[in-house]
Amino acid sequence: MESPNYPPLTTAFHDRATIPPGSVRKTLVRNVGLAADHEADGWWAESPDVEGWSAAGDTFPEVRQLAIDGVPFALGESAELEHYVPAGEQVAA
Repeated sequence: MESPNYPPLTTAFHDRATIPPGSVRKTLVRNVGLAADHEADGWWAESPDVEGWSAAGDTFPEVRQLAIDGVPFALGESAELEHYVPAGEQVAA
């Protein structure tokens, strides 16, 4: 398989024993750390894995959605976010 935005991809059958489940996804999707914090007037997030990217909003869910939409766009590739919340903080699910 080929795409102008991604490197060539060769596919092959595997029996889930030789290659553990989830290994292919880990290869194709970039993991990106996301640090979130809040101040009196709202939340903000940034990622040490995406140079120059940040987002701000009134609530954590708003900033989370901005990250879900914005990080892959900024990278130009699929990304799975790993959310980090400051110690001692709680966020609504």
